[in-house]
Amino acid sequence: MSTSFVLVYVLRIVKIFLVKINRDRIFGSLILTSLLFISGCKQTAKIHDPDKELISWIVDEIAFPLPPPPPIESKDAIILKRIVDSLLSIKLIVAVYPVMDATIENSELKNIPNGFQELIDTIPDTKYITTTEGIKSQKGHTIVLPDTTKMKDSYDFNDFDLLFNFSKIWYNRGGTRAIFEVGVSRSGLAGGAAIFCLEKVKGKWQVVELVPTTIW
Repeated sequence: MSTSFVLVYVLRIVKIFLVKINRDRIFGSLILTSLLFISGCKQTAKIHDPDKELISWIVDEIAFPLPPPPPIESKDAIILKRIVDSLLSIKLIVAVYPVMDATIENSELKNIPNGFQELIDTIPDTKYITTTEGIKSQKGHTIVLPDTTKMKDSYDFNDFDLLFNFSKIWYNRGGTRAIFEVGVSRSGLAGGAAIFCLEKVKGKWQVVELVPTTIW
């Protein structure tokens, strides 16, 4: 076998080997890029305008300060209208927790009315609120994102009055029905949560069913 033939043969093998390595690298790079893209999408799945509208609406519906306790000598638990009106005029700092988990406890599903249960999917696509832009209170409350690091150090809320924690919001195809869970806390040790089943009638959201879930 001539030296030139052997050289050509070796070069062909090297070429095939290099092509295979290059192809594998390209294929591997494509897989890695795809995985990073998918992972990045999961980590930065942001809320959309319908979510912002509903968050704003819920804040305005249920954000209010605690009423003062009745006088010790009073046996009447009824709060006077003038006190209620005064409370409702107070502007609060409302924090919205930035993570919207895509879960509702299975034990609660039996309490959800027909027409809403089927809206809940099992896709674990957690959403993230990265900015309060587009989330605005019509009643003048200030809506902020909390410093989650500070929250780990204290049960008390020093930078805001209320903390809202939303699950993912599920809609029907027409966007006229929505279901989600929201927790409202006045401190790390005082709050409650409920599932809201809403329907949009003549362009305005209305509560169809409210299912309390947790008190802490």
